[in-house]
Amino acid sequence: MLQYPTLHAPGTSMLRDEWLTAAAAARLLGINRVTFYDWRDRGYLKEVRTIRPSSRTLYNRADLLKLGQAKDPQ
Repeated sequence: MLQYPTLHAPGTSMLRDEWLTAAAAARLLGINRVTFYDWRDRGYLKEVRTIRPSSRTLYNRADLLKLGQAKDPQ
C-alpha cells in the first residue's frame, strides 16, 4: 500500500489521496526516482502543485496512473 504524504497546510486533507510526492509517485509507477525525474525532465509529467512553506512538489495521482498505463513513455 502506498504511503501518502502527510500535509499539514489548511484545507489539504483531500491532497493526501489525490496528490503524491515524487518518491510515492515513483513507487506507484514501479520505477526508481532517477527514472521518475528523467521522465519529468523530458516533459512526460508535470509538477502540478507546490505546498508552502515546505515547497513540496506534488503530482496528480490520476495523471500518474495514465502515464503508468503507457509504461515507458519513450
